[in-house]
Amino acid sequence: MYFPLLRGKQYELIALKELSTIVPNDLFKPIIEPVRKNLKQLEVAVKLLNKNKIIPIIIVNSEIGELKGN
Repeated sequence: MYFPLLRGKQYELIALKELSTIVPNDLFKPIIEPVRKNLKQLEVAVKLLNKNKIIPIIIVNSEIGELKGN
C-alpha cells in the first residue's frame, strides 16, 4: 500500500487525477493536507478519485499554509 502525503497543490492534484486511472485502487491511498483556502481543485480531484474507487484521507486541521489554525 502506498500512502503519498501531499499538500493539495495544483500539480500534485493533477498527478493524483492521472494516477487514479493507472494505479490499482487497493494499492494507493493518498493523504492530502491542503495548504490553500481555495479548495475547488481539491474537490474536483477527490470526486475523480472516488469515481475510480480511491478514497483519500483529507487532513482538515492543517498545521501549515493558509489554513493553519482553522
